[in-house]
Amino acid sequence: MAVGLWLGWGIGRVGCFLIHDHPGTLSHFMLAVKYPGGARFDLGLMESILGFLLFGIFALLFSRLTKIRSGLVVGWSVACYAVARFFLDFLRATDLPGSDVRYGGLTPAQWGMLTVVAVLTFKLIYDRMGRVNEK
Repeated sequence: MAVGLWLGWGIGRVGCFLIHDHPGTLSHFMLAVKYPGGARFDLGLMESILGFLLFGIFALLFSRLTKIRSGLVVGWSVACYAVARFFLDFLRATDLPGSDVRYGGLTPAQWGMLTVVAVLTFKLIYDRMGRVNEK
């Protein structure tokens, strides 16, 4: 299910890209999309690419990770998404009406991704401590 999530995420974000729902900063990057006022990053496109990349990577790693321990595919794929999404949000437009609000210089999504990484890190440490105590 974790691997399929990323395929669905990639497909779903194609819809965001098609309606240009998440404009980014002005850019001359080859994947920049033409907007009124100049070419911009399109975060729908970027997240779609991210979803397809995560799908491909974790589809390839699935059997290897599940042999080590169940749950690794979910944990690592969510952690990779959280880190990538944190940095992608720095590309969000700030100069357009309706731009995302910032709290302490970060978007609400970035604060959420920091929380996800903190929870996953805590779980990893907690699980390792439990395995050490069992020995």
